[in-house]
Amino acid sequence: MKTLKFAEIDDGKTPSLSLQHMQDFFKIKNIEIELVAFKSENIENLLANQYELVKSFNFLRMGYETSQKILENWQAKPTQVSLLGCCDSIVNENGALWPRVIMIESLRETIVSKIKDHDIKEAGYVICDDLKGRVLVAMLLSLGHRRVYLVGEDEDFINSEVEWLRRFHIGIEILALPSHQLTLQTTRASILINTVVFPDGDPILNDLAYFNFMKDGGAVLDLDFANSKNPLLREAKRAALKTIPRSYISAFYDFSLIQKLNLKLDFSFEEFEKSWQKFLTEKVQNSP
Repeated sequence: MKTLKFAEIDDGKTPSLSLQHMQDFFKIKNIEIELVAFKSENIENLLANQYELVKSFNFLRMGYETSQKILENWQAKPTQVSLLGCCDSIVNENGALWPRVIMIESLRETIVSKIKDHDIKEAGYVICDDLKGRVLVAMLLSLGHRRVYLVGEDEDFINSEVEWLRRFHIGIEILALPSHQLTLQTTRASILINTVVFPDGDPILNDLAYFNFMKDGGAVLDLDFANSKNPLLREAKRAALKTIPRSYISAFYDFSLIQKLNLKLDFSFEEFEKSWQKFLTEKVQNSP
């Protein structure tokens, strides 16, 4: 097999840990991977040659805000991407470039497989201050939730995001909720998904630790992958709520992205996740 090329748009000095792990994992399989990182400040150069440049990669991964610029003049878009107005990857599928939202399908499958008896009749809460919140709300709706709250500090932002989502989801309650009102809610939730960094001692974290708005046996997920320590998940476990390790979520996301490439590679998710855990142990102290 020829050398694979994986790319991302990231402002880090080196490729992300997940891409480095992919390179190490495939090397064991005798497959070489070339990693390429683009700076978001150079996005205009990428857009000027979008098809010719991007088609040389197996996938190009990016943040949701960056994807909006790329999608402005992108011709072929799946319905899901068009409705959300953003994506997290552009995948080369048999020579055709398709923007994809890998997070929705990978996280949905993770929840279905890892959270027993998940109750979609109860509400869902998403704490987020960027476009990922839009994606996570859509994911909860795809699970079957009929009431979802988008929670954030910037009330103008969350209100505009909720207005966007309501245009495409008729008959479903999508509500904006300021962060300081979360612990005052009487509406029970079966799931809380957070993407915001809560350092130890943060007043909001202290309020959240009561989880008075959560159904007994509900689930708490945290998608802050940048920090090894996670006080929110720690408190959720103390409250006897279900959790999923962040390393599992990120491994399944990467595995789902690789599956889109149709490379006909023979390895299981269990093997991939075990490799990711070993990689984290070696690279990051106190990894999640």
